[in-house]
Amino acid sequence: MDSNDYEEKLREIRAALNRIPKYMENPEFKKAIENTQRVVAVLGNMVVAISQSEAVKAFGRLAEQLSNIKLPQLSEEAKEGLENYHYLNKLESLQWPLYFWVSKDLMKELAPYTSISEENEDEISTIVCKFCTAEFIDGLLVDWNNSTVMDRKRIPILQEAISLYNSELYYGCVSILACQLNGIITDIYNMQRAYGKEFDLEDVKRAYQSFNPQKKVPARIKKDSEKTQLLWFISDAEEGLMYWIKSIEYIYNIILTSEDSMNQSSHPCRNKICHGIQLNFGTREHALKSILTIDMMIRLGENLKHINENNAEN
Repeated sequence: MDSNDYEEKLREIRAALNRIPKYMENPEFKKAIENTQRVVAVLGNMVVAISQSEAVKAFGRLAEQLSNIKLPQLSEEAKEGLENYHYLNKLESLQWPLYFWVSKDLMKELAPYTSISEENEDEISTIVCKFCTAEFIDGLLVDWNNSTVMDRKRIPILQEAISLYNSELYYGCVSILACQLNGIITDIYNMQRAYGKEFDLEDVKRAYQSFNPQKKVPARIKKDSEKTQLLWFISDAEEGLMYWIKSIEYIYNIILTSEDSMNQSSHPCRNKICHGIQLNFGTREHALKSILTIDMMIRLGENLKHINENNAEN
């Protein structure tokens, strides 16, 4: 990418940061963000971490990073980080939720595609399915087995879903995972409450406005709604900001959609499947997207648990 491309990506990153207003209210951040060159450096360095195995450093420490960085231009590492962020945007435009899996090989194979269409959707699906090998899926299941953020009684249910996927019984796989998603969201919500986290209605309202720009905030917000609980999670995020936004936006706006236009979507729309409206979900693509959605939710839960434990230690 040339300098114009980087500037465009930085604008996108700033827009993404604005999706979580409480961080933008930080006076130190507001002051630092006025210096474009320093923002270029620190945001580049922040995005670098997306491709690493560990989560991005706590966003609350960003002001300290900004005050220490005086580089007048992007480092090579920061450029690579911005390319990874460009890759996340590409995944979003191609409608594949692989935000936790930054792969140079996959990045290269998807490079020719800028958006998804009827002409290229099968090609893109083939590329992604080739990337998500049996070993890849087995690795996800191992991580799920080791997770402590959901009810352990879900594990054999998830195992059966993966077994159905491996047997190419995709209707069964998707049906199971669609039913388990909301339960996992609620498990994570209950975990947050157990850690003493308070449900902040104002944060949820701001997140609602960001994810529903054409709608008015409801006069009454139900705490027991899984979509509301998702909004609470993102308002509480401190780490992995970019993949938090991408992942939760995919689950909130696509998987949990109620839009009539999504009745026969290429995505496994949970509510429509469970209510018997969507009937086309017996494909490998639907099943794989269901698996990736469950995986994103579990990983986000583990991230929240990590934040809670760190806060408890400090």
